[in-house]
Amino acid sequence: MSDSDEESNNSMDEEMKAKIAAFMEDVEDDDEEEAAEEEDDAGSDSDLKDLDVPSDLPVNTIDYLVIGTSDLEKGREKFTEMTGLKTGNLTAMRGGGGTKSVLCRLAGNVYIEIMAPDGTRTDGTPGALAKVPEGELIAFHYAVRSPPEAVNGMVPDSSWALDKITMVGTGSPLEFKEEDGPYKWDLTYLLNHDLGGCVPSFVNWRSNEAHPTCRLEDSGAKIKKVSVRVPEGHKVLGLLETVDGVKIVAGKPKLVFEIETPEKGKVKFEGKNVMGVVMPGYQDTSHQSYNK
Repeated sequence: MSDSDEESNNSMDEEMKAKIAAFMEDVEDDDEEEAAEEEDDAGSDSDLKDLDVPSDLPVNTIDYLVIGTSDLEKGREKFTEMTGLKTGNLTAMRGGGGTKSVLCRLAGNVYIEIMAPDGTRTDGTPGALAKVPEGELIAFHYAVRSPPEAVNGMVPDSSWALDKITMVGTGSPLEFKEEDGPYKWDLTYLLNHDLGGCVPSFVNWRSNEAHPTCRLEDSGAKIKKVSVRVPEGHKVLGLLETVDGVKIVAGKPKLVFEIETPEKGKVKFEGKNVMGVVMPGYQDTSHQSYNK
């Protein structure tokens, strides 16, 4: 081998060593970056809060109360002024529902939903909420826990219509250690009874992890009374008598919610002839439940 060949080989060896060294440096940098990312991920996981999952969600009892207002920000300010309680993050109904809400947790895995119109819709629930005098809060509707199949047997009049929908949500994965989602829950509304929000809607949480109180701070408040006034002898009376925690009064349709709060004591919300919550499309002649 000539001296020139040996020098050439030595040069190639040095070049290869340099390339290998550079490659290994890149690998080490990548490993360090991955380790840093894993540390960040571990840190972010540790920052997430645990869900406060209820051990039991008994049926035929009140799950949530709906308080209506025409302006959500003014309504939630009024709510805090009246009750001393704070509300959670804003949520909006998807799919053109036309409403937005904030929630407040009460004792016993019950919550309040303060609901207001969202957007320009003037029919159904958004239209009814828009008519609430500015800054006022009214008792608007309430929901009872019951699976959809059980609701079928509760309907006291064949002329009433049932509107059923399955909702899907992912919880709050940026704040809480969520279970494998998405979560599902069923909503059932009874229509054509002319009593509006005095007739409850029904909710069925398919898993306890789906319940909103899992992600709400305990306010220290509790339901004191839910009073439902309906005409004497109305067919809905039999249904209402099966619901725990509802006081039935005879007379013109009216809802009364009374809660007891740590700071303000007893606070009352009332609503006369309220429409209650209905799904988008109600009052539209093409809607499946219209005039049935």
